[in-house]
Amino acid sequence: MIAYASAHHQSQFRVFSFSIFLFGEKGRLLRWDRSGVIYTEPFEWLTQPDTLLEFIWRFNFLSDVERGHDTTVTPVTDDEAEVALPKLKRYPGLENTKKADLRRFLVHDERSTDGDLRVYITPSAVWDTGGLFGRSTFGYIAFDVASTNLVYLKDFWRTDLPGIQKEGDVYRKLHDAQVPNIPELGPAGDVPVSPECTATASFATQRTRTQDYLTITDGEHEWCPGQPHVDPYVHYRLVLETLGKPLSAFKSTRQLCEVIRDAIVAHSAAYERAQILHRDVSAGNILITEEGTGMLIDWDLSKQVHKGVEEGPRQHSRTGTWQFISISRLREPRYTAHEVSDDLESFFWVLLYQIARCRNTLKMDLSNDMQQVFDDYTKLSHDRLVRGGRGKLICLIGGNLPRGIVEDLLMTAEELVNTPCVEIIEELRSLFHDYYLHVETQFETSAQTQIEIEEMRRDDSRVKEAQEKLRSSEFVLSIMNKYLAFKWDIEDDGSLDKTDMGHDASKSRDRRKRKAEDISSEEKNSDQIRRWMLPPSSIQPSSDVVSSRSKGTSKTLYSKSSQKSVSSLLK
Repeated sequence: MIAYASAHHQSQFRVFSFSIFLFGEKGRLLRWDRSGVIYTEPFEWLTQPDTLLEFIWRFNFLSDVERGHDTTVTPVTDDEAEVALPKLKRYPGLENTKKADLRRFLVHDERSTDGDLRVYITPSAVWDTGGLFGRSTFGYIAFDVASTNLVYLKDFWRTDLPGIQKEGDVYRKLHDAQVPNIPELGPAGDVPVSPECTATASFATQRTRTQDYLTITDGEHEWCPGQPHVDPYVHYRLVLETLGKPLSAFKSTRQLCEVIRDAIVAHSAAYERAQILHRDVSAGNILITEEGTGMLIDWDLSKQVHKGVEEGPRQHSRTGTWQFISISRLREPRYTAHEVSDDLESFFWVLLYQIARCRNTLKMDLSNDMQQVFDDYTKLSHDRLVRGGRGKLICLIGGNLPRGIVEDLLMTAEELVNTPCVEIIEELRSLFHDYYLHVETQFETSAQTQIEIEEMRRDDSRVKEAQEKLRSSEFVLSIMNKYLAFKWDIEDDGSLDKTDMGHDASKSRDRRKRKAEDISSEEKNSDQIRRWMLPPSSIQPSSDVVSSRSKGTSKTLYSKSSQKSVSSLLK
C-alpha cells in the first residue's frame, strides 16, 4: 500500500490522495498527504456497502483540487514550448528535452502586492528527494517567462512549526546582512490551493491535514495509538536567479578546496552577521558558479540562533544529509542542539567524500570504506532509533580512508606528487580526532563508563583546545587559506566522476535529506500492512493535471479516523 500510494504521488503533482483498501469482506478508506495517512475503522463493504458507496458517490462530484491535484502545475501551450525549449536545451544535460517533458509552474511571490503568479516552464526535475512523506524536495532548471532567463526552481513542503523560518525569508535576511557566496533570490512563497484564490489577501495554501487527527480521542479509542511525532507541512516554492554546477564537477583539487572554503565563508558570515546556522552542509548544497567560485545553498533547514543561550532541538529528528552529518549528531540527536562545530565537521566529510568519490585514479575498491564512513547505521533495540557515526570515528583514527589512501587518491600517475589537499584533509582529521577523544565507538555503554568518559574529556587539554577552535569558523578557514596560499604543482587533477551528485545514490542509505527516524518508522509500520497489497484504483485527472516521473521511498505514520466521517475525509 505504501509503495502504491508513493507511486501515485510520484506520477502526478499531488497535494493529497485517496485510497480504497479492501481485504476480504472488510475495507478501509485512506487519505494520504506529506505528513502521513488517515484511515477509517474497518467496515463491511460486502454486507454493509453504504460507507463505500457514499464515498464513491461524494468523490464523483469533487473538483480536481478537492481530489488532491495540484492545479498550479499544468501542461505548457505550444507557444510556451516554442519559446522555452531552445533555451532549456542549451543547458548541459537538457539537450534532449521535448515538449512532452515540459510543465508550467505558477509561483506566488510573498513580496508581491497584486497577487499575480509568476510563470516558469520546466523540464523533468534535475534533483529530487523522492518519497511520499516529508519535505519531498524537487529541483528544476526553469525558464522564466517574464525575463526569458534560466533560473533554479525549488519545490518542497516546508515544516510548519514555530521558530522555523521560510527559506525565502532566510535568504532575504542573509542578503540584508551582506552574506557573500549565496545565490540571488527570486520569487518565493507558499503554494496556493488553486491559481484563482490569490486574488484575496489571505488566500488558502496547500497544507497537510494528517497532524490534525493526532490528539483527538473518540470514546474508548485513541485515533492515533503510540502518539508519534508528526510534523505539519506547507507546500512552498522559491526561485534562485543564480545557477551553479554540482561540486562533483570540480576542475582541480585546488578548485574543490577553494569552493568549499567559499562555502565556509558564507556559513561563517551567516552565523556572525545574521545569527543563522545552516545545519545541512552537504555535497549537494555546495555549488560551483560560472566564475568557478563556491556558493552555499539550501537554507530551508537553517535556524536563527541566539549566542550564549542554551537551546534544545525544535524537532524530534536530525537535521541534515546522513552522509555528512557530524558524529555527535549521528550518535544522539535528541538532547543537544545543532552547533557550529557540527556544520564545520560536515564540511570536512564533504571534502573527504569528494576526494574518495571523484579522484580514484588507481581504481581502488573503496566500497567497504565508503559504506562504513558515510552510510553505516545501527538501530538499537531499546528505543528503535537509528544511529550512526561509528565508521567516522574509526576514520578519524586512521582506520577507514587513512592518510595513505588519501595520498594515493590525490597522486597523479604522471608526476607522482601530491597537492596540498592532502595536508588540508589531514589537519582537519587531526582537529576532529582531538574533538572526539575518548568517545567510545560502541553506542551502548554502562552509566559508569559514560561518567568516566566525560571526566576524561573534561580533563584532557587536547579536547578543550579542539572545542575552542571549533566555536567559530576562524581556525578551519585558517587551515584552508594557509594551504591555498601555496603554489599547487598540479592544476589538472579534476573530478573523474561525471555523474550529477544530486542523482548519486547509495543503496545502503538514501543520499538525500531524509530524517534518520524515517527508517525505523518505515520498517515498523510497513510490516503492519505489507500482507494486504492491492493496486490502488485508477483516478483519471482532468486534462489540466499533468504527471511527474520520479521514484522515491516512504515513511509511514498513521492517524485513525472514525468510519462515520466519510465526508470529513473529502473536505
